Amino acid sequence: MIEQFYLIDDELTWPLGGPMWEVVEVTFGHSTGWDLRLRLEREGQIAQIVFPRPTSFRVHDERQLVSYWTTRADQGVQIGTLYLLKGSDVVQDFIQVEGNLPLQHFLVAGIDTCVEVIGTYSPQITLQKPPQAAT
Repeated sequence: MIEQFYLIDDELTWPLGGPMWEVVEVTFGHSTGWDLRLRLEREGQIAQIVFPRPTSFRVHDERQLVSYWTTRADQGVQIGTLYLLKGSDVVQDFIQVEGNLPLQHFLVAGIDTCVEVIGTYSPQITLQKPPQAAT
């Protein structure tokens, strides 16, 4: 269960509006220093979201989150890309195993792929401007 959805796009200077982003790459492991790296694209723009050393993450089809979307809509939270989920049962399960860490539950919502992340640190976002067309 999720008690509260918080859209944090604007807090992290994420560009609001426009079409949704597509999650095109998820990288994790030794090669990333155990950081979770997500590559998103939309209309020629590229964004990278890095979650430093997450406790856990899962990638799934948005259909698996129907209850999340219902809760978000019931709370009147606008559609966006990056959410912080407060009061998450998932976080409580991890706290019981990991100890009393200050864990947070994030959700990256793409067009058809979503990534849930449990971690201590807020994500870092890098935006790349689309390449200029040759004239």
